[in-house]
Amino acid sequence: MPGPVVVEVTAASPEAAQITAMVEACGRAVGHTSCVLARQAPEPPYEAVAIVTWLGDAAGATASAGTSAAEATGGAHGVARPRLVRR
Repeated sequence: MPGPVVVEVTAASPEAAQITAMVEACGRAVGHTSCVLARQAPEPPYEAVAIVTWLGDAAGATASAGTSAAEATGGAHGVARPRLVRR
């Protein structure tokens, strides 16, 4: 099984229930591995790292993710463009 996707939440902190919902949604979206918060992550390797910037309850969040493909290919990390995620 590949390593987990690590989720780092930055800026304003959402409530615990919102963090749990984000991590669970990540796991459903990824499907083939788990998602864990950075503070609870095991030692690398990781499948990917997702950076979530919480903008507040009304605004939602932006998220970007990078893979560790560079380790295998010697190239740059793959990084997804940030996108706004609204509740």
